[in-house]
Amino acid sequence: MLNRVLVLSALAFVPFQLCAEVYQWTDAEGRVHFGDRPPQEAKARELRIQQPRKLNSDGEDHAARMEQLDNFFQRRQEEREKEAQALAEQKTREAERQQACQQMLAELKHMERVSLFYELNEEGERVFLDDETGDRVRREYREKYEKHCG
Repeated sequence: MLNRVLVLSALAFVPFQLCAEVYQWTDAEGRVHFGDRPPQEAKARELRIQQPRKLNSDGEDHAARMEQLDNFFQRRQEEREKEAQALAEQKTREAERQQACQQMLAELKHMERVSLFYELNEEGERVFLDDETGDRVRREYREKYEKHCG
């Protein structure tokens, strides 16, 4: 009997706790405060606190929640696929860059071994370049290699 009285009195107290008043006020230093009893001298305003919405409660539309989850998972899957595609494209570009750098390095080594450079004129004949121009060609190609390949 005593247990029933205690339980009933505890249950009667719960709604009052859920409906407690909350006030907001600003002190003289400009700081905002919240509490159940504002100071006498403060201009306080009462706030209405709503109970938080329960997720997956009996009152919630289960089908709507499942649709939201399905949409979320579908969007996330699409994002992962895009990320994977971007990573694959990046790897392809890096492989192509590595191959181009290897080709440039081979050409650079060949240029270091060659003593004379030539250009073809309009008739298709070789016109040999002087040593200074050859050195400039080597230097420019080396700079180009270092810029693109590090």
